[in-house]
Order: sequence, then C-alpha cells, then structure tokens
Amino acid sequence: MYLRPEYLREDAAALADDGYEVVQIDGSGWTSEADVHASISQSLQFPDYYGRNFHALNDCLGDVATHEYGTNPSAKGTVIVIDEAGSFAAASPGVFAAIVEAFAGTIVYAMKFGHRMLVMLKVDDPNLKIPLQGERTRWNHREWLDSKRILPA
Repeated sequence: MYLRPEYLREDAAALADDGYEVVQIDGSGWTSEADVHASISQSLQFPDYYGRNFHALNDCLGDVATHEYGTNPSAKGTVIVIDEAGSFAAASPGVFAAIVEAFAGTIVYAMKFGHRMLVMLKVDDPNLKIPLQGERTRWNHREWLDSKRILPA
C-alpha cells in the first residue's frame, strides 16, 4: 500500500523499467460497486460477458492470471496499480476489502503458472488495515513504519 503518490509512481516506473507490464486502474471515480467493476473490467480488458459481480470478478481475474486477456505473457510479470481509491476505501470498506481479497487470491493463483503479479494500492488512510484470509496487506518499504506515514499539513 502507498500513502504518498510519488512513491507509488517511482516504484511502478522502476518495475516497468525492469520489464513488468504496469496496468493502471483509476479508482478516483469509484462511488459504487458498479463503478469498481466498470473500471477494473476496462483496465484489464475483461470480455463483454463479464457479470459485474464479485463471483465474475474472481473468474475473470483467474483468466488474467493465466494470460487469457488483460496481461502481456512476454512481460516479466504484471503490476496492477489501483490508484486514488482512498475515498472509496473509506466510504465502502467492505467492498474495498473484497476487491483487495480478489486480487490477493489472483496473485496466489498466478504463481502456480509462473506469472508474477503484484498489486499496488494508493490509499489515503495512513492507518488502513485490510484483513485478508491468511495474509495481511503490507505497506511499501518506505512507509512501513507508522512514523513514515505522516503527511505534511
């Protein structure tokens, strides 16, 4: 997770320079679950029949993990940047947690096929904790200390 946007941009650029495909998902317009599904499906090139619910999201992310669509199989791996989703995370924490959980499961699934995947989240809450089954979300290496997540006034 990232609080400072410049850290997110720098790390995503470094991964792109290293041969990873970086897929941007803009969360700034998310005000409803429908917005979330529309944004993710467009960014990851989901098929037209995508059902716009969490079961369908998991199914389509599984296809992304196996390079059916939405990723470049010749890249070193895939980095999914979910940017500016902090307002939505605060307004709809349960839905946001479900999104993160879906991507976390996709990362594990992708590893079974040798597909390196990483999800980078830009959030607004320096104390945000997202419960995941069997794992926890982690802050990036520059902001993992609580004291490093204090923004200037």
